[in-house]
Amino acid sequence: MWDIEGKTILITGGSSGVGRATATTLSAKRADVVITARNLERARQAADEIEQSTGNQLRPMELDLASVTSVRAFCKRFLEEQSYLHVLINNAGTVQAKRRETVDGLEMTFAVHYLGPFLLTSLLLDRILQSAPARIINVSSRIHRLAKNGLDFDDLQLEKGYSGRRAYAQSKLALELFTRELAARLADKAVTVNSIHPGAVITNLRADAGPLVKLLFFVLRPTLLTPEESAEAVRLLATDPALQTVTGQYFSKGEQAEPSEQAQDIAAAKRLWEATENLLASLPTRGYS
Repeated sequence: MWDIEGKTILITGGSSGVGRATATTLSAKRADVVITARNLERARQAADEIEQSTGNQLRPMELDLASVTSVRAFCKRFLEEQSYLHVLINNAGTVQAKRRETVDGLEMTFAVHYLGPFLLTSLLLDRILQSAPARIINVSSRIHRLAKNGLDFDDLQLEKGYSGRRAYAQSKLALELFTRELAARLADKAVTVNSIHPGAVITNLRADAGPLVKLLFFVLRPTLLTPEESAEAVRLLATDPALQTVTGQYFSKGEQAEPSEQAQDIAAAKRLWEATENLLASLPTRGYS
């Protein structure tokens, strides 16, 4: 195992579900774990409870990936307080049965699953590079395969025909394309970028997710895993020395697998990157550097 004792690991959405279980198992290995949640009190409570079970102190921080302002504020504070970032785990997620917009006027699922992680990773990338060898892990989903027609670049915000299934699938496909493109851009660096479907897991998804939750469970059967079981796959991706140089790959429940054909579209990945830069530049906060 890659020795992670004393290594700094950032886990978004670390107060519950797979994120919390991952934080627990990595904290038990004496890593310096930072967990985030939209609600700081929830992050603090989770950090305290994990510390009680592992004997290792965690750092809770507030982060709302649906807000560009929140992402920027978080990164500024993180960079001021943390000298290293060895592992970034983009884990936070959401399920929205009805279309909702963020404070920035963006579709919620797209913002939380893709745009927020893109901005977060971009703002922290220099620190990650300085900490190399390092790893970036994007927690994805097998649901990305449902976006069989690829991304609709004319309607990334799903204004012309929203469904929770479509929003979830497209946002996870975007995350997959981001994984491939970032890995390509960092090919000559000692920083790996991979995505993982940790398995179908019962978590505290929004109660109003309605039929979409049933769809998720149907597609991801036949087995449903506990958060702890799913977290083990994420832990392996973060710590396995055999994966030290593996990058740009998709993993399913701990095993390297083949993502959808659409997720391997190099041209689409480059186009999405450019579209994302333009989108961020169009927001009042301007850009992402």
